[in-house]
Amino acid sequence: MTHAALMNAALFFFLLFLTLLLVTFVGAVIVAPSAPPGTGSPEAPAGEAPAPPGLEAPMPPVHAPVPPAPLPRRQPLTTATAAGTTRWSDASAPTNAPPPVYNGVRRPTVAGSPPWGPAPRPPGPDPWAAGQVLNAASADELAEHLEETSGR
Repeated sequence: MTHAALMNAALFFFLLFLTLLLVTFVGAVIVAPSAPPGTGSPEAPAGEAPAPPGLEAPMPPVHAPVPPAPLPRRQPLTTATAAGTTRWSDASAPTNAPPPVYNGVRRPTVAGSPPWGPAPRPPGPDPWAAGQVLNAASADELAEHLEETSGR
């Protein structure tokens, strides 16, 4: 048999196995008993007897549902403080005062170069020194050669 025929047979049986596995899982989900509504735990096994009437747990009283608390709302932002009022950075200002709104960002001042110097040269010979250095004369020769080969 060829390699392709073996792979086709292997893929066929692999897909057949996956299909049977999928059918088994779907069948298990269909056959599984469902829990009765309102219970958080699974049903008791069928072999257990129910508890005697005097030992049953009392049912808790049913209360009306409590409405959820309203969501907090954002305070409107102010763009500037009025004259004579406290500022946001004052220590005596109320703690619920909103922070200031910035209308722009100042560009940071930077030097013209990075704060570090040039990188140190690695030890050993220069790898570019062994190759041919392209100078102006050889660049002109290369351009002439390219023009001749391109058919211009």
